[in-house]
Amino acid sequence: MKKRMRIAMLAVTVAMAGGVVAGGLVAGPAMAEDQQAPVSQTSAVATTNTAITMDSVFDNANRSIELSGTGIPNHYVYLTWGWSGGSSHRVIQIDADGTWKSGLNGLQMGENYVFAQMTADSQPDRHTVWEGSTDKFRATVTNTGATNEFTAKAEWVTIDGKNVVRVTGTGNEGDYISLDVHDSTETYRTISLNVLGTGTWGKDFVDGDPYPVPSSANTVTVSRWLNGVQTKLDVPISR
Repeated sequence: MKKRMRIAMLAVTVAMAGGVVAGGLVAGPAMAEDQQAPVSQTSAVATTNTAITMDSVFDNANRSIELSGTGIPNHYVYLTWGWSGGSSHRVIQIDADGTWKSGLNGLQMGENYVFAQMTADSQPDRHTVWEGSTDKFRATVTNTGATNEFTAKAEWVTIDGKNVVRVTGTGNEGDYISLDVHDSTETYRTISLNVLGTGTWGKDFVDGDPYPVPSSANTVTVSRWLNGVQTKLDVPISR
């Protein structure tokens, strides 16, 4: 069931169902108007300008959100969305008929947020005059699959004559993982990734990459972010 709410200034409706899309936040295809999804959250968020409206439908099965609304024709909507570990932005021009839409995919596990601002400026910066904005709307993406233990191991291996730090582990599919390869004084590589649908994750740090890992590296700090909470494992690199 898809449920919508509209108020004179802004309405946001959330529909969620379990599932997975791994990876970062990227543009996604629009959901069909008649698509059905179980509703888990509904909220209305007020805006400072009645000229802008926004409807939002979240799909937990695909970790996506379809946004649409109205505003001043040929003005711009500046979207900000993300979670506790980072955010992304997008500028969308409002059509001549006063409508706009945008699809987002790859929402992170746990709490996400999205809000919109409207301006006549196609390239917003710190001097931009905003003609309407919303409060942050927050929606929690939940894992409906099996709960796996958060584990990690790291080892030096040789691939095609190159020294490689191989880091692997397990977790809940879609969990956000960050890796820091370091020794006692310096961090050499940092990378982030998502746990795959198999509940596993892994990364090879190859000697000779643009940011090579020297032989002095002896530890990988593996962090999992879930609902804004960081869980850290300091993993020695075995040889």
